[in-house]
Amino acid sequence: FATEIAVLRVFREQGPHIDARAMAMFLNWGFSGGGQTALRGVERILPGEIVEIGPDLSLKRSRVLGDVIPVSETVTDFLLASNKFDDLFDNTVHASAKNASCAGLLLSGGLDSALICSALANERVAPIHTVSIGYDFTRERDELDEARRIATRFQTQHTELRLSCDALCRRLAYVVWQTDELAEDPASLPTSLLAEAFPDGATIFTGEGA
Repeated sequence: FATEIAVLRVFREQGPHIDARAMAMFLNWGFSGGGQTALRGVERILPGEIVEIGPDLSLKRSRVLGDVIPVSETVTDFLLASNKFDDLFDNTVHASAKNASCAGLLLSGGLDSALICSALANERVAPIHTVSIGYDFTRERDELDEARRIATRFQTQHTELRLSCDALCRRLAYVVWQTDELAEDPASLPTSLLAEAFPDGATIFTGEGA
């Protein structure tokens, strides 16, 4: 067991071998999901998974999924699907925020993070810290104005960061090391810098992939 894949190389007699299925998934989708990593014979612990190691080094794996609403039917009616989504979304935010002393949100100005910001405001999580990012070398994909309007609407404690090209380049080695996996995710670079802007102990929310 190790927290980084690179450490496991010390304990393997032979060099690492690429897992063909994980590599094919990465080439198709930009990431490899599930329990299989890019290295053959090396599995990742999934979110919400517990691994118990017995005295004989046997492994017992179980999942703790929290308050999950089972989906047992196919919904084709838009209004019904919308209502079911609202319930699932609200319950998920509530379960994540109910014990939070404060909430941090990566606020892009887009729909996903705006919905989460609205839900956190409804949960009356105080304070809500929002952080948004821009760049001093380009205005492309700059959503600081939109994020500021959302933060003002929900009265969050808002911080804006403008990153330089040099700051992103200096962060690259850190992100590669921390990711420790095949992942084609350009957002991971600025996201890693944004996360450090939140106060210690904050429960962090993001609309990424919502």
